[in-house]
Amino acid sequence: MNTEVVAGVAGALQDSARAVNDSAVRVAAAGLSFEPRQAGRDYLDRGRRVSEGLERVARMLFGWANSSHDCGTALQPCVAAGVVTEQSSAAELVRLAGVAA
Repeated sequence: MNTEVVAGVAGALQDSARAVNDSAVRVAAAGLSFEPRQAGRDYLDRGRRVSEGLERVARMLFGWANSSHDCGTALQPCVAAGVVTEQSSAAELVRLAGVAA
């Protein structure tokens, strides 16, 4: 396993999670600030649907951000384990090379 690449993927996932979370916060704020009556008195039903839609989009974005963050977090122990494995393998190869010489 290329631990540098996996660490980069983990970092990219967490960066992405922050960006998506920031977007979710903005969409949620837009949803909270939008009132159905702003669509006009003849369009209250549509205004409600817009408001509910903004809430749903914000929830989905928060879920996406959490999932991306969790994936990035889950990769970090794999990177650490990979580094330890690479180091111990390298040390064993050096030891074996010394025995064979």
